[in-house]
Amino acid sequence: FLRGKEEGGGLTFASTWASFVSSLDENDKKDPKFTPNASMSDSDRQLYFADYVIELQAAEDEKRRRIRDARRRAEKAQRDAYRSLLRTMAKEGSILPSTRWRTVEDVLSGHSTFGPVQAQEREAPREIFEDFVEDWNDGYRRDRS
Repeated sequence: FLRGKEEGGGLTFASTWASFVSSLDENDKKDPKFTPNASMSDSDRQLYFADYVIELQAAEDEKRRRIRDARRRAEKAQRDAYRSLLRTMAKEGSILPSTRWRTVEDVLSGHSTFGPVQAQEREAPREIFEDFVEDWNDGYRRDRS
């Protein structure tokens, strides 16, 4: 009975017993699968309902977690592609350890990897660039000493 109501949209993870009962029409309330009987009291029905809603909530939480994880993986892939662009530009000599953001911002903003990273956070492309140049500078200094 509950599964049928869930599939019909009348029952969700946010449903309460009171809202569920008030959403039922007369035919549903007379349905033998719903009416109290000798083997299942009204409190038993409410407990069964609560357990079912808890299962729905767990399924909803898992769905949200999977979506969040997929979004994180996609964002990481976008940042990695942007870092790869920085490495390529460094190999080509377009970026040097002394390069400043404002001198390459226009060039970088024209690449396809820039937009998705900026959509994650407005300052992310600049921060990643500055981290890249700083790490490169640190490595250069370490190698010299």
